[in-house]
Amino acid sequence: MNLSFADCGFLGIYHVGVAVCPKKHAPQLLLERIGGASAGALAACCLLCDLPIETMAADFLRESLLRGERHLYLHPNLAAQSAAYVANRTTGPGRVPLFLLPTGLRRRPIFPQPQQSHRTPADVGPVPRAPPAASGPRHHRRLRLHGAGQQGARSVALTSTVGHSAILPALIFKDLRNMELAHEIALNPEFKLKQYEPPTHSFEGRVKAMVHKAYWDVLRTQLERQPPQYDQAIRLLAEIKECIPQLVTPNERTLVRINEVLDTDVIRQQAEQGVLDFKSYADFVILILSQSCSAARDEAVAELSKMDDVVDTFRSILELMAMMKLDMANFMLELARKEISANSVQYEKEKLSKYLHEFHGNVGFPATEDWLQRNRSDVSSIHTIYNGYMELIDYPEDKDFPELLRIDKERFAGISWRAQRLILCASLISIAQSPPIISQRPNNRAKLAKQLEIIMQDVKNETQVAAALESCYEQIRCLVNSALSQEQQPDMDEATLASLKSQLMQLSNKTSPVRSLMAKRFYLFVRVSLRADNHIPPPPAGFKEFEEELTALISSILRLISYNHAVFGDQFFKILGKTTPSAPESTSEPAAATPINGIAQVANP
Repeated sequence: MNLSFADCGFLGIYHVGVAVCPKKHAPQLLLERIGGASAGALAACCLLCDLPIETMAADFLRESLLRGERHLYLHPNLAAQSAAYVANRTTGPGRVPLFLLPTGLRRRPIFPQPQQSHRTPADVGPVPRAPPAASGPRHHRRLRLHGAGQQGARSVALTSTVGHSAILPALIFKDLRNMELAHEIALNPEFKLKQYEPPTHSFEGRVKAMVHKAYWDVLRTQLERQPPQYDQAIRLLAEIKECIPQLVTPNERTLVRINEVLDTDVIRQQAEQGVLDFKSYADFVILILSQSCSAARDEAVAELSKMDDVVDTFRSILELMAMMKLDMANFMLELARKEISANSVQYEKEKLSKYLHEFHGNVGFPATEDWLQRNRSDVSSIHTIYNGYMELIDYPEDKDFPELLRIDKERFAGISWRAQRLILCASLISIAQSPPIISQRPNNRAKLAKQLEIIMQDVKNETQVAAALESCYEQIRCLVNSALSQEQQPDMDEATLASLKSQLMQLSNKTSPVRSLMAKRFYLFVRVSLRADNHIPPPPAGFKEFEEELTALISSILRLISYNHAVFGDQFFKILGKTTPSAPESTSEPAAATPINGIAQVANP
């Protein structure tokens, strides 16, 4: 052994420094046998694979700080055995442990088969986001949550905590993560699970690729020996046998057939007698998968049948099985979605109440309290809350986001930029109507509005506005001149074009007169819609050409605010009650909103 790194999670960053020294100051040293345990295994992996130490340090610090944990994201046993295999790769390849199987075949289905109709999010499956620091090791597995529109995609970690000293906090945080999952399902009708894949060039991604390559290299090396060695192949078939029943339709005959063909004792006897046909087992597994997979996977199954290399075939089989697991998870999620949505408000309120009772004490919610105080109304508490909701649509960057609403911070940010894009489009069309060829021709105006929406759809911050306005000016100029040409009128002169461009480019300033006017009209429209009892009024002046997007945006705002008011409205009133003077208010407070038909409704002031 040339070099060995000791275990100790909080010394991980010191290992990084030690690993830098030979690479930087003694590159001539041949360090071929390096070992390590726990955090030290990561430093060993980096040296053996010539990975950038700086990247490892950045990843290590980021994960530690973000998670509030002193242990590493990669499980110590996985890291240690990975490093041990690479360190001893010259002495034989048979050291990769079975649990390093790339698709994680030992895992159970994410969403188990429902046994009864009254299911809660806790019954549905695992929960997103890792909890704050707690003692005891953790096994990590990541999935990505996919949505559409402003909801985007969210990455979450599925974790299970081990260690008696962390059991109570772990249970509470599991409830909160279940609460977040229920919240996501209820608000995002296109919520789906997708297998998490680390960035290719990240430390995590490189270690994963190295371990996967090592696993399949071991299998290939054993099969190519004379005579072939089947230890790895037998373990692989045993794992596949364990996993297949989770993917196939429950059928006694099918399960009996699987157990008969993939009998481990029989396979081992065939290997000992030198008559094992490994490829035939691959063909059998492909047949079973073809009978069980969804129609969307038929093409992938057909590709498997065309493969000649047995190692590549099994690697593709495992990848397909991972996708089928995900298909099953999303199918079970779709079955449970209606009941989850119908009961999610009450479920979230119960879990939040339990968390507050166990942990929160007298700490309070300072950012939420500050948010409500900034928007305090002299009329009533509900007016204060309405004012606060309006601020969420364009939340100040220098203020902390309310703690109780941070679960939807990304959604509110997405809605905010949908609103800003709509305001910009309305401002653009208002300025572009100065030529009569636009203002007096509804078809030209509607056509221009669609083009402006397309140009502005990717604007997500103020730094992108100026470039988008340049493109909008060119589009307006081209459309106006084209329309004038069709009616045999002369093109706009240079002075008119210069004036038009100047007015359009002023919109890059958020306080410009036209943009400010359209913003006021929009926010007044939102406020009226909030109090209109689910009736969206006609669009304000300047927004008629964008009525479809305006209606969709208002619906999203109403749904998001209504749901959060139903879940957290009681807490808002409690916070206001603690900070309100003793003088009675002029308007009585309504109760927090309650869910109706699975969708929370806002209480009217």
